[in-house]
Amino acid sequence: STLLGGGRTYQQPQQLEGSLCSLYRNVDGKRFEDVSAKAGAHVTEKEGTGEKARVRNVGKSLGVIACDPDADGWPDLFVANDTVRNFFFHNQPTTMQTFPLSTRHLRVLADTVTPVGLYLRLRDRYPNCLLLESSDYHGQQNAFSYLAFDPLARFEVRGQELTLTLPDDTVQTETLTDRHQALARLREFAASFQTEDTGHDFITGGLFGYLGYEAVQHFEDLTLNSQKQPAGQIPDILYSTYRYVIAVNHFRNELFVFEHTLTGEEVDESGLTRLVNLIRNPSLPDFKFQTVGEEQTNQTDEEFLAVLAQGQQHCRRGNVFQIVLSRRFQQGFSGDEFNVYRALRSINPSPYLFYFDYGSFKIFGSSPETQLLIKGRQASLFPIAGTFRRTGHDAEDAALAQKLADDPKENAEHVMLVD
Repeated sequence: STLLGGGRTYQQPQQLEGSLCSLYRNVDGKRFEDVSAKAGAHVTEKEGTGEKARVRNVGKSLGVIACDPDADGWPDLFVANDTVRNFFFHNQPTTMQTFPLSTRHLRVLADTVTPVGLYLRLRDRYPNCLLLESSDYHGQQNAFSYLAFDPLARFEVRGQELTLTLPDDTVQTETLTDRHQALARLREFAASFQTEDTGHDFITGGLFGYLGYEAVQHFEDLTLNSQKQPAGQIPDILYSTYRYVIAVNHFRNELFVFEHTLTGEEVDESGLTRLVNLIRNPSLPDFKFQTVGEEQTNQTDEEFLAVLAQGQQHCRRGNVFQIVLSRRFQQGFSGDEFNVYRALRSINPSPYLFYFDYGSFKIFGSSPETQLLIKGRQASLFPIAGTFRRTGHDAEDAALAQKLADDPKENAEHVMLVD
């Protein structure tokens, strides 16, 4: 069928001219089926039919041509490349149950409180404690650290298996027929929680969690090498919304404790009071940590040097801007993993650190830069490339800065990061 007659034109910035496109059918409002092979993709100024075809000339503003015969506002049949297809899928109306949340909060003086101290007090009393710490709080922009604990609901993806644990304690499982569905389901999960506007201009709730390395397969058209096993069998994607969130404002020496409960659920009136008393408790539990056995790695020095040589060849051929190559080290231990995080933060100058405790596994690390900062409707990037140790002398620092500015390698890295 021709997709123009009576159809809709969806204005999208993606440029389809010259790109490989397919014909998609909306199966059930949640899934799109590629039907290019079943019915020749037929659209005005589309070159060729069959399983795949290329768009020759779609005009300046024409993003995709779609047909909406049942007038429900969502395309039932359309031609698009995979990037635009994912846009339609990701923006479909949610069908997930909604959970309205009520919020209470308290403000507490925090001139004697540290995020590490708070975490040590809370982790044995509340499950699944997460710490997001900022140590760069000499100004107001990066002045907040956050702790979240006592999850209300959980979103977990392992491979193509999705597991939802909802606030009413029901557990839903789904096998994703298309890996790209994962992010759409995550959006639905986030949208299912209706929260009150507390009037604060910082984080008071929402989703906390991570996207693992393997999660790239859920939003890029690639498949990782199945022969290379990950370090641990942990979820690709894991996010939760939490009953309690603590926001620590280091600049103002204050913290806010937020409690989120399901609307209509009986509220533990003394819950916030017990939590604040625990925050003010001066005693800190302390546990030891020690290594056991020898350090191990998944590659010998010779094997890793061979991989480095291959990476250099790809750079010289122009296949890539840059490759970050690494090998895995592992070390047996006994005791408290949080002491490793404390050691890391004591020797690492990075201003952003995290420690997530999921019971059966913990993940933690640090970053020297903000990858993406979103405030309101404004998104900011802060790419970092090319640094040197300050000398303490302005003239010498200026000379080193000029040397970096003249370095073709540093300039190439900036081009890569910004582009």
